[in-house]
Amino acid sequence: MKIEEISDDKSYYLGMDDYKIILKQSNHILELKYINEARFGDSYHTLTVDGVLLDGLFWGCNFIFILEQRYMICSWMEKLYDRKTLIVNLATKGSYVMKMYSYDYKVDDNMLILGNDNYATSTTISTEKIRNLRFKPPVSVI
Repeated sequence: MKIEEISDDKSYYLGMDDYKIILKQSNHILELKYINEARFGDSYHTLTVDGVLLDGLFWGCNFIFILEQRYMICSWMEKLYDRKTLIVNLATKGSYVMKMYSYDYKVDDNMLILGNDNYATSTTISTEKIRNLRFKPPVSVI
């Protein structure tokens, strides 16, 4: 298991292994457990946040932790192999599925930029809007 201590809001590639992610600003601990790899690329994983198992499978690719690491954005799938972009409120463990899929993420001032193809196509969303999303509560607890 790899241990990643994260203290900023940069995008991190977390794939092809098990990870324990320690968020220094918000004191959350995440465990990303390797399940398998799709025949066409990235690995997929289960994810627990502070002992709460989140629904679905998480792609082992790019993750970002924003707004003092209170929120996580990543690639996710409810079922194999339908990729979506998920925003997770780490305090409540609630989630919000974005309408479009994005592969990578970065923050510029108060805007989250969601990009594909090295940001050749991108969408932006204000960080304030993220705070006000209606998050679906988690289903299972370990």
